[in-house]
Amino acid sequence: VNETYKNKIMISSVHANIFDFPLPPGSVVLDVRTPAEHAACALACAHILLPLDQVSAAVLKEKAQVSETTPVYVLCKAGVRARKAAELLEAEGFKNLHVIEGGLVACQQAGVPVATAA
Repeated sequence: VNETYKNKIMISSVHANIFDFPLPPGSVVLDVRTPAEHAACALACAHILLPLDQVSAAVLKEKAQVSETTPVYVLCKAGVRARKAAELLEAEGFKNLHVIEGGLVACQQAGVPVATAA
C-alpha cells in the first residue's frame, strides 16, 4: 500500500443500512444533534450524544475513551451537521470517520430501531 494513501485522512459516506451489520469492534456512533432533538427521537443502539457546537477531538476522547484511529460513525438529523462534525474531527487528527448519509431520517426510513419520547 502506498504510504501516502495509507496515511491519508478520509471521511467516508455510509448508508443507514450500515446498522444491518455489526459495526467494527470498538466503533463509536456519534450523534451531533441538539439535546432536545435527541430527547424526542434517538437511535436505540449504543451511541454518544455530543452536539455539534461541542464537538472537538478532546471532548470526544474524554467522553468516549477513543483514539484518532477509532471508527467513528457520525449522524445528525439529515447529514449536514454530521459532515461538519466529521470535518472538525478530521482537522483535529481523527482518521477513521464515517458520515451516515441522510442522518436519523434515513435511519428511520431504513428501519433502524429508534427510541422516541413518550
